[in-house]
Amino acid sequence: MSFLSPYQRARILLLSASIACFCIFWWAGAIFRIPVHPGHEASLLQQPSPVVALLVVAVVLVLCVAVGTAIAGMVRYDAGLVAGAIGLAALSARGGSVQHSIFWGLAHGNSSALFLVLLVETAILAVLVGLCAWALARLYRNGIVRDRESNIALAIEPSISGEVATLLVQTVLTAIGMLVLARSPVKQQAIAAVAISSFVGAALTESLLPIASRALCWLPPMLVGMIGYAAVWSDPAGYLTGNLSSSFSALAVPLPLDYASAGPAGALLGYWMGRRWARQRTEAGEASTPHPA
Repeated sequence: MSFLSPYQRARILLLSASIACFCIFWWAGAIFRIPVHPGHEASLLQQPSPVVALLVVAVVLVLCVAVGTAIAGMVRYDAGLVAGAIGLAALSARGGSVQHSIFWGLAHGNSSALFLVLLVETAILAVLVGLCAWALARLYRNGIVRDRESNIALAIEPSISGEVATLLVQTVLTAIGMLVLARSPVKQQAIAAVAISSFVGAALTESLLPIASRALCWLPPMLVGMIGYAAVWSDPAGYLTGNLSSSFSALAVPLPLDYASAGPAGALLGYWMGRRWARQRTEAGEASTPHPA
């Protein structure tokens, strides 16, 4: 691959890792029947054995993050997390839209409390993704995993206030994107809305506010999902027909698997892009600054 530029090699490695992880998750979903009715309810907690479904997802996610790191870890230390998250989208693609989950809830006598179930599922998936992110960060700090930007320091030393500020800004930007884009329960549009909103929210935040280490840049999409489920639970307009129509219903259109897959993947890719933009502006500013003779 010596005839390719570093940027081209990075894209090929990340694409290869993502395809491998997607295939692994698709195979695991077919073997363990997740979802049990392909094309229908894709919520893990709606499966006949939700504990088994969650355990399978946890084990396969760790496996995929390891495989992704082995293939593309030289690109970014958290490239394996991006590949694993993209792989997780295979389970979502095997299932249906939020309407199928709503109809399942209605058939089982559940009220809008279904959205509390989706909120809990999103929180569990956030913990799984967070553990993988924490493990990769520890390996990176200990020098076990090193990428091509290992020696590039942050322009500003991160602080707790900076972390909180950027986390809030990214969450708000991601939510705005979802309110604009997630206008249909169609599965493909829901996943695309999460991916695009997460990417743009992270890229703009990192480009405009590069004041934190951004260790939690994968989290805002999942926070948006939990906020959306809580909002629809409190105002379930349109629930009985499967067509949500409350003020924040767009945030509840994607399912937890959509948020846990397209969300972290899009946010991390956006963070990488935003950091690249910020560094280019810094380098351009330094180049234009006259040096004393």
